[in-house]
Amino acid sequence: MTYSQLNFLMAEAAERGYISGGSAMAATYYLEGIAASYEANGISSAGLSAPYSGGNAGLRQIAEQEWVALYMQGYEAWAEYRRTGYPDLPLAIDAEENRIPTRFNYPTNEQSLNNESYTAAVNDQGPDTLTNPTCWQ
Repeated sequence: MTYSQLNFLMAEAAERGYISGGSAMAATYYLEGIAASYEANGISSAGLSAPYSGGNAGLRQIAEQEWVALYMQGYEAWAEYRRTGYPDLPLAIDAEENRIPTRFNYPTNEQSLNNESYTAAVNDQGPDTLTNPTCWQ
């Protein structure tokens, strides 16, 4: 976990009331997260100004900036996108799915080597498709 990501998660926790400080503290963590992202990418954060809205708009800002900060960590950025739903991403031009994938399919050898458990999982969670929500969604 990067320092930037830690700050964005702390900002979200403050905004949601999981830790003390509310929107004021969330704004502090939010700005620190952006500054840490800048620094990690070799960009000076001197004079950085990033207005923070608070509330649901603030949660969206936090999620979007965390996604940007995770640019070089594709799986982690994808996990945060699936967790928060932000940013609003368009589908690929020739996308075969009507939504952005939320999970991987089970490997084909799982169906042949462990069919009983595979069938039980599919019966419990729904079809083995790229867009079927995961258990935590």
